[in-house]
Amino acid sequence: MPASGISGLLAWGDQEHWCKVVWSRDGSCGLVFERSIPQAAVDATVQTVEVETGPVANFSNIPLGQKRSRRAFLVSES
Repeated sequence: MPASGISGLLAWGDQEHWCKVVWSRDGSCGLVFERSIPQAAVDATVQTVEVETGPVANFSNIPLGQKRSRRAFLVSES
């Protein structure tokens, strides 16, 4: 794992960009680049990952005000 403050050359595909490590922990690090990376280079290397999620909550099934009244009940018993 590179230490914070280390400078280096990040290379992938036909891209090379000078950068500096600004934080490092748990197998990850953050980089700041000397110059902006062209958007076309980012677009060419990005992958779309689809994540399946559960159903969206139906607001008609959420009882409004119930949490407040329950909390008030718990506070008054204490």
